[in-house]
Amino acid sequence: MTAITGKGLTLEEYFKYDDGTDSQYELVAGELVAMPPESPKNVQISLFLLINFLKFVPVNRLSNKVEIVVAGFRATTRIPDLVVLTDELATALEGATRSTITLDNFS
Repeated sequence: MTAITGKGLTLEEYFKYDDGTDSQYELVAGELVAMPPESPKNVQISLFLLINFLKFVPVNRLSNKVEIVVAGFRATTRIPDLVVLTDELATALEGATRSTITLDNFS
C-alpha cells in the first residue's frame, strides 16, 4: 500500500476525488492509500465465501466492494471484499449513486 500524503482529505473531498486512473483507494486518517490488486488466493477465498453465503443469505444482502466509513477523529474508509448487509442497509443502498455505508445509514 502506498499512501498519498498531503493536507489530508475530508470525506467529501475523498468522495469527489478522481485522478483519472482506475486505481482504487481507501481513505486512512485523511490520506489516500492506494490499494494493490487482490492476490489470486484472496480472490478464491472471497468467491468461496460468496458461493457459500448464497446458500443462506439473499443475494440483495451480499455486497462485494461496498465502502464503509469508519467513525473516528480522522476520515477513514474501508473496502472489504465481501459484506453481509442487514435488511436496512440493503434497502438504504438500493438506488444509491455510490455503494458507501455511512453513519447516516443508521440514523
